[in-house]
Parts: sequence; structure tokens; C-alpha cells
Amino acid sequence: MAFKWIAQKIDVLVEFDDQTLYAVDQFKVIEGNKITSAMWIPIYNFEIGKRILYPNGLTELLEDL
Repeated sequence: MAFKWIAQKIDVLVEFDDQTLYAVDQFKVIEGNKITSAMWIPIYNFEIGKRILYPNGLTELLEDL
């Protein structure tokens, strides 16, 4: 699986500069002139199929980290 290979090659995880974002339920995301919102969803929801995470295989990649 391509994602597993990528995970093995990358040893730095992405994190927010603003650590307070980890404590909020929902926050605004601005990409260029597009504004959307994002929220934290427990990985369990993806593991049991309650939510879908794209691209395919990303849930398994995160489980392996």
C-alpha cells in the first residue's frame, strides 16, 4: 500500500503552530479565498465505518502511526 510506504519514509508528523486548536471542537479553515470549517472526529468513527476518510487507505495509515 502506498500510504504505508510513505509513512515509513516520513518521520515528521504535522502539527498546528497554534496548540490551542487541539482543544476546540470546531474551527475555521481558510484556503485562499475559500472558507470552510473543520472538526475533530475520533479515529474510532472511521475504523468502524461510521465516517469515511479520504483518500482510501488513510484510516489504516493513521492506525499504524
